[in-house]
Amino acid sequence: MLDKIDWYSMPHIQKRLLELDAKGTMTQPEMARQLQLEFPNDFKEALTRDQLKNAIVSARNRTEYLSQAPVAQIMPYFDRYQKYIKGVEKIDKTFALPKNKKSFLVVSDLHVPFQNEAKLQKAIDLNRTADTLIIAGDLMEMYNTSRWRKRKYVPSVVEYDNTVRVLEYLSKIFEDIYVFPGNHDIRAAKKLHDIVPPELFWLLEDADALEMLTRPFPNIHYVDNWFMQVGDALIAHAERSSTIEGKPPILTMEYFLVKGWAKRLKLDDIRCVIQAHTHQVSAVYREELKMLECGALCTELDYTTESSAVMRPPMMGCVRMTQYNGHTDFNETREILL
Repeated sequence: MLDKIDWYSMPHIQKRLLELDAKGTMTQPEMARQLQLEFPNDFKEALTRDQLKNAIVSARNRTEYLSQAPVAQIMPYFDRYQKYIKGVEKIDKTFALPKNKKSFLVVSDLHVPFQNEAKLQKAIDLNRTADTLIIAGDLMEMYNTSRWRKRKYVPSVVEYDNTVRVLEYLSKIFEDIYVFPGNHDIRAAKKLHDIVPPELFWLLEDADALEMLTRPFPNIHYVDNWFMQVGDALIAHAERSSTIEGKPPILTMEYFLVKGWAKRLKLDDIRCVIQAHTHQVSAVYREELKMLECGALCTELDYTTESSAVMRPPMMGCVRMTQYNGHTDFNETREILL
């Protein structure tokens, strides 16, 4: 009888039973007769409907189906928050900086998905008591829209999903986070403006990938500019470089103070500048001013070793800044070499 058959030793019958069941055109008595015809040595007696039904259930329980395998998600982090990223739902992000003592961790140039996670984690671990995290540009690499020669294929969806992954983690660590774009973050927008006719530029007003990716997180605030001012400190991702070490933040300070842009833009008094973009770590004093470079938190990017490249090897670092009622304490504000 069928209920006495060792199904583990007869997988060929089990597979055939599943085939007959999958067709959906045969009744159970018909399937029983078909099995008896095909396997006369195994079934000496006619099979009852209950015996066949039990056999089908047993066969289904012992086989594998594709639906049981985990589904490979192309963009798991993006998909988790896509209703916010795409603007289907919005999150209230009202905020206000306190007026008393406040500490900031300033990082930049992660170039996701090429972030140096070990150095990023070290920067976080050394500054977990910081009240606010400021990501000063180039959070994303935008590798596929780079003008540099490509040595690998990095799908844009990989960059977007990894960026959401990093933002999700950081949003759990810090109470408040401010993010503003660097030259890499806006590569895709620049490329769109290159290929879209000017009369259609208005369609690109919401084409800021970095801003969209920050939408799901209520404590991440996007600043639509290449710099932001906090108290008397100005944090910038100015596209300035120099062969002289420590010179870029001086150039940024001169841009605002000497050339008059601080007055034109109606900024508050500036005593401290923290410069991103250069992937260098430095600190320079000039009378009552302090200027720093906050380094980078990325792996060595392939185009930095091109024969035409002139940049120095990147320095992993960040800046810890402390302010009292908006006044930067120079003794408690310093660069950190990781």
